[in-house]
Amino acid sequence: FVREARAAGATPVLFTSIVRRQFNAKGVLEDTHGLYPLVVRDVARELQVPLIDLQLRTEELVQRAGPDSSKALYVFTTAGQFSAFPAAREDNTHLSPRGASAVARLAVQELRARVPALARLLRAD
Repeated sequence: FVREARAAGATPVLFTSIVRRQFNAKGVLEDTHGLYPLVVRDVARELQVPLIDLQLRTEELVQRAGPDSSKALYVFTTAGQFSAFPAAREDNTHLSPRGASAVARLAVQELRARVPALARLLRAD
């Protein structure tokens, strides 16, 4: 879709996936996406498209938070905490509001740095 976006006058930007919260027994974050992020990086390089490497940035964020504190970035709820979701939930893939805000800030920082032409379109908060 990069060529199509350019043909339409858009500025294509590729993003890698964010990390899943999966720590090994030694407290080290493990990769769960396989080759997918590498392919995105390769396509960005080949087609000369700006790349926002959220895998790397979120890996730093989640690893820095550690196995316990990083739960606040993802959807971890206790039984009865939310009426719409009465059962407890431990979701290491989807972000909590706090995690979504943190990742959005990372994405905006990277976009400002790597695609300055789009900076005026981004909100600071």
